[in-house]
Order: sequence, then structure tokens, then C-alpha cells
Amino acid sequence: MEPDVYGASVVYRDRRYAGTLGYGVVAYDLVSGSKTVLNPTWSADNRPAVGESRAVWCDRRWNGSFGIVSTVIGSGVEDVIVQSGASAWGLDVNDRWVMWYRFGPNGETSINTFSFATSSHGALEPTRDSGGYYDVSTHLDHTSDRVMYRTMAGAYVAIDLASGLVLPSTVAEYELSSHAFYNGCSVWDEIGPQTGWDVHISNAAITTIGAAKFQQDGIAVSHTSKVVTAVFQGCFYAEEPDRSSAVRVVSNTPVQVGQNVRIQGRTNTAADEREVLADLVSPGDATAQVLPLGMSNRVVGGGPRGYQSGVAGGAGLNNIGLLVSVWGRVTQIGGGYLYINDGCDLGDGTLTGSQENVGIRVICDPADHDTGDYLVVTGISSCFRNPSGGIQRRILTRGAGDVR
Repeated sequence: MEPDVYGASVVYRDRRYAGTLGYGVVAYDLVSGSKTVLNPTWSADNRPAVGESRAVWCDRRWNGSFGIVSTVIGSGVEDVIVQSGASAWGLDVNDRWVMWYRFGPNGETSINTFSFATSSHGALEPTRDSGGYYDVSTHLDHTSDRVMYRTMAGAYVAIDLASGLVLPSTVAEYELSSHAFYNGCSVWDEIGPQTGWDVHISNAAITTIGAAKFQQDGIAVSHTSKVVTAVFQGCFYAEEPDRSSAVRVVSNTPVQVGQNVRIQGRTNTAADEREVLADLVSPGDATAQVLPLGMSNRVVGGGPRGYQSGVAGGAGLNNIGLLVSVWGRVTQIGGGYLYINDGCDLGDGTLTGSQENVGIRVICDPADHDTGDYLVVTGISSCFRNPSGGIQRRILTRGAGDVR
């Protein structure tokens, strides 16, 4: 009952594990299909929550008095946040904070927090009278540590936990309206025909990379069976097996070129490239080879596609993010890059020293190459801005073997 979802984890209350003592708390892994009983007997009637690696629930093992307990899923180790007297509602959690609201003895309420880093409690709002309590529209953002809630009067409030600054109300309004649909899944419960309350999971996120490029920032995506084509510090590139589209994925999860991966996260744009801010990356065992697409210098980048910008003078299909091969003679060599020209004589408005660069920029170690060398280069079709602000072509190589 009353499930919550984050990444590959769903947590919910289950009467089968507790009987008359209350509810058990169960975690379900969407990738493996496995269940873990986090608390077999003592969960209260309040909805549990999950965020990043943690789950949290209201617990009544202390002679029936409510407490708050959290655990890192799979660790088996519990952290007691409040031992008794919590009366906690609207629970939410990430790896750094727990938030909830509670009722006082006279019906007054307040928003409360707990920091795992300092083991300290805090209150975001002064206690209010019984006419000003908050409803269950509470949310702790899992990436920026913003806490958001809505009052019964309908006012939206957002506060940054690190600084204590009150953020614009539109921040809270957007986050609260989208929280039920989170990280690629929506979850709900309803009465089943035989088993009582059933938990339902709907994967309604954007599933193809091409479709995601037509979505604004912050939209949930759930990509499966995508192929890793390049790995860089703090990110990697994933491509559709049919080479129709590719995207940068911001994640520190170790992956290898050729691996099939499952990615869940949200769309974003940075440095003029569409990307996925990944909450979950699940590398698969299977490997697949994606061959680069050969193209002339002029075709690299292409025109705009959805929210992905094209390059200056670009036309045709957008190919930013794809693994490509280009060729040409070296025209310029600079620090950490060189230019090759296949005869298209492209200019990008930049200089090496005092000379205008001609061709397409290749990010690589140029030490073993000289002006006039004829090269075939494989790498990721990418872009950058020149000093005038124009979006220009560039190739990101993965290592020395990509330049030959």
C-alpha cells in the first residue's frame, strides 16, 4: 500500500509481513525483480518513502509510540531518526536528509528535518495552529537538497536546506506537481480481486533517445538496451543500436564501450548538448558493437532536432552525440586539438595563434601528428561555441587509437 519510487527502487507497506501488529515495509528492485523486507512487523499506517539509496518509514515498535527509522537498502542497518513521539507524515528522504511534518498535542504542525551528516534535527517553519497544517504534498528534491511543501491554504513553499534560503514558489509548484511521476515510473495502489491492496508500476517515461531530444529539461526518461560508445570523466555517451540517435549521460557509474546499459534520469541541456542526468545506470552483461557513421566535415553536427541545437551552417539530420568518422589533412595544431580539412574548407571563427582555423576541430593529443598529415578520425560528434557565440562542430576522440 501507498508505494513510493526512486530509480530502480519501490518501497511500500505490506500487511502480509505484520498481521495485527501493523505493516511490514518492503523494497522491490525494478531491475532484478527481487524483494527485500526492510521491516517485518512494526511499520505504522503512514506512507514510507525512498530516495537515492535510502528508505524511511514511521515505526511503532516503541510500545506503540511512533518513531522514524531509515536504512540504506540492502545494508540491513537501521538508523533511528526519532525513537518515539514522532507522529510523522509526508516522509521523504535522500542520502543526506529526512523530512516530515508532525502534529503537536493541540493540532499544531511543523515541518521537520534530520541531517545524516551532522545527526542533527531542525525545523523549517515555526509551529502553526490547527488551521494552518500542511497536507501530504511534501517533497525533498534528491539532487539539490531543496525541501518543498504546500500549505492547506494552497501556498507553495521551497527552501534550500544548505543555505536556508526561501526559493521562488514556482520551484515548489513544479516539483510537487511532478513528484508522483518520478524517474521513469509512476506507482499507485488499488484493491485487487484476490490479494487485497495491490501495488502497480507504470513505466511511462520517454524510452528512445530521439524522442527525449524533443522534451524540455527535467522530463523523466527510461532508456533500455542502449550501447555505450565513449567514456569520459563524469559522463559517457550512449547510442541507439540502430545508430538513429545518441546522448551524453552524466553519471559516475563505471561502464565500458560496447556495454548495453539501462538508464533512468531526467533530460537536461549543458554546453549546447542534450544530456541525461542519470539517477540510475545499470550496465548489462551483453556487449554490442556500434560502428561509426562516416560523414564529410560539413555534415557533422547537422541542423536542429527538437531541443538539440544544430551547428552554424548545419543542415540535414542532427548527429550530435553519435559516434562518427571523418577524414582530411591536418591544417592546424594547437594545445589539445588539431584541425582536419576534407576540402569543405569550413571556418569556425577561431584562431590558432594568429591564423584562422580551417576544417573541423578534433579534440585529441596532437603530439604525433604534423601539418599536412592525412588522418581518419573516429569520435563523438559534439559542438562548442566560438568567441562570437556561434555553435561550431567538433569531434571528441576517446584515445590515441581514434586518430590514425
